[in-house]
Amino acid sequence: MNTLFAKSLSGSVITGTSLSDNSSHATSGHSVKTKDAEHTQDGSTGADTALQQDGGVTVSLNYSVESGEIISPEQLDGLASLSQRLAKSPSLNNSLFTDPATAMDAVSFTGFYHAAAEGVTADQLAEKLHTALSGVPGSGTQLTDAMDLAMTQARLNKLVDDNIAADWQPHARQTVEQFIQAKVTAQDSEWQALAEEDIALAAARGDYANQSRAESDLAVLQAGNSQHQQLRTAFLELTRDTSNSDDWFSTFSAAINGKGALEYEEQMHVQALSTQWQSL
Repeated sequence: MNTLFAKSLSGSVITGTSLSDNSSHATSGHSVKTKDAEHTQDGSTGADTALQQDGGVTVSLNYSVESGEIISPEQLDGLASLSQRLAKSPSLNNSLFTDPATAMDAVSFTGFYHAAAEGVTADQLAEKLHTALSGVPGSGTQLTDAMDLAMTQARLNKLVDDNIAADWQPHARQTVEQFIQAKVTAQDSEWQALAEEDIALAAARGDYANQSRAESDLAVLQAGNSQHQQLRTAFLELTRDTSNSDDWFSTFSAAINGKGALEYEEQMHVQALSTQWQSL
């Protein structure tokens, strides 16, 4: 016997148990029930709801009165499974969501919770995502910005390797790549905005030499050929492989060509990134 959820033309939901063709009489388990169609919360009509309890999960099906469709138990079971999967999510009190520095980025990784390796809970994974997305304080130059993005990639890839089920790791890696590419685009926009500010300031002062220099810098940035863009590309290529981290930090240090206080701050930033990585 198959339980069917069908809609009557009058707008009622009919729940029944169908019998096989060779049945000669109704069994004690056969029943037909009707109930009046309910209006949706916004006051609109024409939507009925069929509910099935499956392992404590309620599946709500809304469909048009005009469609006359029949929903099979297999379809309901699939929706129940989806509901159970969606229920596997971390607490909103998790630091991933309460920390303003990571709350916006958290939405890029919602699919990770359903692909977590055995034994890794949603809250544990959210905590690890919070760590992976959290940078180290200090510096803030274009060079250290490039380092930070490369290390974010490394931390996310390590998270995938350690906490995502093997079958889902290729998909998770693609998510990381898309996230990092979006950050590259945002970083380029930020750097270009700074160059445009330099142009405006120089123009306001009548400093045509610096204005021309800033305009040249902007053109190079827009072409993707600035020194820091090229270094960022090299850093990202380097940290895609999480097996040889010693090379990362020596490469970061070698790229520092500032003098005095700036050099010191950037070197301390590299040290902070190294310390953070070793603590994972």
